[in-house]
Amino acid sequence: MPGIALADYQAETQAFKALFDQLRALVAQLKPLLQQLDTTGQPLDAKNKAALKTLRGLLQGGENEVLLDQITGPGTQSSPAPPVA
Repeated sequence: MPGIALADYQAETQAFKALFDQLRALVAQLKPLLQQLDTTGQPLDAKNKAALKTLRGLLQGGENEVLLDQITGPGTQSSPAPPVA
């Protein structure tokens, strides 16, 4: 009986290892794609930050600025924006 139980255990272990090896192969395929996404996204991030800065400057002191703060997080202001009811 112990031999049969051991054989079952080894089969389950091998099946798990095979699945884990498949996962590792997928992760290896994803790493270059993630690096490419990061490289491609960096210029967009800078452009988005510049656009947000411009938008924030245009909306200074109004209700729209409060809404913008709720969407993006507070900008550079002396006091936190009150919540919109």
